[in-house]
Amino acid sequence: MRKKIIVFITALFLPLFYSSASAEITFEQHLVDTLFNHAFDVQGVDLDGDGDTDILGAAFIGDEIAWWKQDSVGEFTKYIIDDSFDGAYSVCTFDLDGDNDLDIIGAAGDGDEISWWENDGGQIFTKHIIDTTFNGAYNVCAVDMNHDDYVDIVACAYHGDQAAWWENNGDYEFEKHLIDGEFDGAVFVDAVDLNNDGYIDIVGTAYFGDEVAWWENDGLQQFTRHALVDTFTNARGLCVTDMDYDTDLDIIAASVELDAVVLWLNDGTTNFAEIIVDTTFNGAADICAADLDGDDDMDIIGAGFWSNSISYWENDGVMSFTRHPVSSNFNGAIRVASADINGDNKIDILGAASYGNTISWWENSPEVFVNEDPPSSLPSGIQLYPAYPNPFNSSTSIGFELANAGPVSIAIYNLQGQRVETLLNKQMISGRHNIAWDAKGISSGIYFYHLTSNGNTLSRPVTLLK
Repeated sequence: MRKKIIVFITALFLPLFYSSASAEITFEQHLVDTLFNHAFDVQGVDLDGDGDTDILGAAFIGDEIAWWKQDSVGEFTKYIIDDSFDGAYSVCTFDLDGDNDLDIIGAAGDGDEISWWENDGGQIFTKHIIDTTFNGAYNVCAVDMNHDDYVDIVACAYHGDQAAWWENNGDYEFEKHLIDGEFDGAVFVDAVDLNNDGYIDIVGTAYFGDEVAWWENDGLQQFTRHALVDTFTNARGLCVTDMDYDTDLDIIAASVELDAVVLWLNDGTTNFAEIIVDTTFNGAADICAADLDGDDDMDIIGAGFWSNSISYWENDGVMSFTRHPVSSNFNGAIRVASADINGDNKIDILGAASYGNTISWWENSPEVFVNEDPPSSLPSGIQLYPAYPNPFNSSTSIGFELANAGPVSIAIYNLQGQRVETLLNKQMISGRHNIAWDAKGISSGIYFYHLTSNGNTLSRPVTLLK
């Protein structure tokens, strides 16, 4: 066995400007587990479909994939899914078999393994091995790569320097396709439509290659690599989201050695403008993004490995960021995530601490609600309002306003750039309108609703939590 290595719409009565949190946020830590041996990954997800957000994690020394079921009073009970997943590094969820419950996909670095666990609907999981030769399997995600309506797997291998995807043939047999075999110390990958051409591209970080890169899909699943930067020493954490609400996806990455968090804004043609968020975040290991303060822009959340810290960077709306500490004693902070854990419609923070063997969540408690954030608008007199509620559990309402009559389309997109649902596509009269999105059957996650009218498009994020 190789040595385990850490590498690092609104309702009709709502006013024009609705209130949301701003100013000051406090976070209260809640311990979930302190015996999860070298906790390495964490997610908030409603795994059992009961309306409460549960927690899913991976422990790489403990070789465990486990979940913590949240009951009706906010207490968590641990259930082990697999305790022999050798060097469990990464875990994610997706309805892989299309039976309307969430299955689990994982990467095990010491076992060189990619596997998935089939959920029978009652949270009894059956393991299915996909690959046991993926050298140092490190990170995994799921997406329909080739648009055949079957969910495929994308992963990277730390020792093998690989990014690859496994094609699902519809009978849950998977064929491996190599994307890149020279991505030195590949640690993170994500699968998204980065250039808005309708095809799923790949974004990744390479720890030893000091690289943040993306691979352009030509539509036939042939990939061309483009490096954003190759001097980002010990590149690790990766987040792909629309930070500036311009309908294209931006990239955030963390460098362990440089103590850096950097944002690359996509101009829509995959030309990226670099914004330095922080260069003093000691051991920057992981990042994610969410609107923590309810001011309708995306903040950044990070885990500092060497500083044992969790922090967030408040976005002022014009991509200037102010860092705020959340925790300074989270021993070996290696992973962060965001979700509404307690169902109060505020985004909380989750973390995994490898040296502390700990899974925790921090309750978001905004002290005041004073936001006067205006709706997104265009010179043409079109306005798009924040969804309410947001986050939401099953349905939310979207408001928009037209100065003049015209055709209007409102569609929902996921982070992969795939259209999930079209809510509206018709001629509309001028004035204020509202439309509901019932997300029944849609998986939890961050989505974007796009309004298009007369060639103009506005977009806003919305978070679905089940």
